[in-house]
Amino acid sequence: LEHLPRRYARRLTRPELSVSVYEMYLGTDLDVATLDPAPETIIHRTWDLDASFRAGLAGGATSVMVTIPTLTDPSLAPDGCHQVVVAGLAPEPGLGTDEDRLATQYLQAAEEIVPGLGDHLVHVTGADRTPTGQRPPPLHRIDTIYGWATTPRQSGMWRLPATTPVGGLTLAGQWTRPGHGVWTVMASGLQAARHVLGRDPARGVAPPAL
Repeated sequence: LEHLPRRYARRLTRPELSVSVYEMYLGTDLDVATLDPAPETIIHRTWDLDASFRAGLAGGATSVMVTIPTLTDPSLAPDGCHQVVVAGLAPEPGLGTDEDRLATQYLQAAEEIVPGLGDHLVHVTGADRTPTGQRPPPLHRIDTIYGWATTPRQSGMWRLPATTPVGGLTLAGQWTRPGHGVWTVMASGLQAARHVLGRDPARGVAPPAL
């Protein structure tokens, strides 16, 4: 940081970081499609989303997302199998969270969408054996999943631009403009590519046709 312009260095150290999440990656031989679940379901244990958010940061599974990507792309798993990804807010570090308890709650939430899932696991990422027996599937922590926290002062044009004061370094991703999310991160990649190709609209050069 000492080699960067002071103003730019402040932009890297002062913003608030986003939340982190736990994810669980499961493979099942259940014929999930016959259960007719949605490709993505979010289970909320309370209508009070502010309270749910606070509880999640304290180690509670009050809001759990169950994603089944193989419902839209069957090629992601062997024939007759499906992927199930379960995710929720990760508690703040240092709380001494009981990850086995939390993982059990995640699996129970997933079984509301895919009944019998726990008895039909054929793959568990990070487990020493499959099925996992008496131990719940392991959780995988993804820190600062959105980059900077998504607040009004840290969204859109308040994010880092693609250009940097470091020669040859161009940025793209959830830390940059316009923000986190699949489509916005794709947009940041397009902005970075246009800059590298010298087709940055801000320079008065028309972008390539998409």
